[in-house]
Amino acid sequence: GRKLFAAGDAYVGAYVHGEKHGAGRYVSSDGTVFEGSYVKDRRHGPGVVRYANGNVFEGSYVDGVIEGHGTKRVYGGGVYVGAWKHGKPDGRGTDTSKTGDVYVGDFRAGKKSGKGVVTYGSGDAATLDGDFVDDRPHGAGRYVSSDGTVFEGSYVKDRRHGPGVVRYANGNVFEGSYVDGVIEGHGTKRVYGGGVYVGAWKHGKPDGRGTDTSKTGDVYVGDFRAGKKSGKGVVTYGSGDAATLDGDFVDDRPVKGTLTYADGAVFVGDLDEEGLPKHGVLTGADGATYDGRFRKGRPLLRKGADGK
Repeated sequence: GRKLFAAGDAYVGAYVHGEKHGAGRYVSSDGTVFEGSYVKDRRHGPGVVRYANGNVFEGSYVDGVIEGHGTKRVYGGGVYVGAWKHGKPDGRGTDTSKTGDVYVGDFRAGKKSGKGVVTYGSGDAATLDGDFVDDRPHGAGRYVSSDGTVFEGSYVKDRRHGPGVVRYANGNVFEGSYVDGVIEGHGTKRVYGGGVYVGAWKHGKPDGRGTDTSKTGDVYVGDFRAGKKSGKGVVTYGSGDAATLDGDFVDDRPVKGTLTYADGAVFVGDLDEEGLPKHGVLTGADGATYDGRFRKGRPLLRKGADGK
């Protein structure tokens, strides 16, 4: 049979007792076309919808609503294949975006929610395996970047938030806390081949109080600003003549302080760019003192200073 509706819709197909029942084709006034099965005037069973905007759905209906397995292709790119409930993706499915991102996992009421894995497109082949809520990573997750760097930790609304561990491709390891996608709070970074920082972080860099141990065994305990030793700090040297330095630091270098040498000598004063005495007082282990300028860490004696 054929029927035209007041709104401009049209139906061509089987009727039973005045109701659409069996195979039929329904064309809406906006150009959307449904072809499939009807039972008692409702879509029921397999069907295909070609929407006016170019999208296409192919799958099953139950009592007028998409239910069961189905495929939706979005005009311009994007495909969902999987379970549907109450007309929306719900259950296990695979969603491929127009940018090439592929999500395989759980859906709830049309959104990625539950366990899932995303393989990102755009050529980087990164993956994220974890918990999703409302289309975004939320909960525990494991992200592997294209270069092999691995993050394992907590996500909140698509951002790293809470405890996490990063194993970088170069062998470095960070373990600590994130706030809104950025390292913040307390954390530990271990550098491949030697070197460890333990302490406060801000905006992704050491900032605040911390302890930095270099691969040569030098240990700095003190203040950091924007990733560099800045403020008050104490260095215990792992090698060389100087045993400890207690002083002021700016941009990773000491500018003044007290140097205590392994032989018991002590220098108090300003330091050069290499952290060596520049101007101040040196007291030897024997009690002898020198007050003046230094060059490359050594007293700058004037000719005739010894009376000759």
